[in-house]
Amino acid sequence: MWPLVDNVYTIPDIVYKYRNNLKGISHTSKRNHKSIDSLYITEALLEDKQKFQHTLHEDDIEYFLSSIKLTYLRTLRHNGKIAKCIFVVWCYWFDKLDGLRTTKFTNLQNALKRKDFKKYILENVRLNTV
Repeated sequence: MWPLVDNVYTIPDIVYKYRNNLKGISHTSKRNHKSIDSLYITEALLEDKQKFQHTLHEDDIEYFLSSIKLTYLRTLRHNGKIAKCIFVVWCYWFDKLDGLRTTKFTNLQNALKRKDFKKYILENVRLNTV
């Protein structure tokens, strides 16, 4: 999507790894409907890539899977019905990625491929405690 943008904003700092920010959305959005925003953002990016006929690559699936992990962490305190709905949306998008895979997050990919909600939850718990 980078070549299609009109405005770009960057920061001078190099960011090496995600970290918990006590004032950030991941911490402050617990039990808040805004915690699902990463799902909507990821969907919008995937839709835009399709709309502009961009070929998806391995880094796209890695971003997608990282978004799943982050969204799970942000929505952890919501009820099970919401978690199940989020899972259904992720499975839908995983299917639309037409067999694009990566060597990262293999257990999460398998859970999505098999539409196995229990394994999806277990893998997210494991990924978010490492």
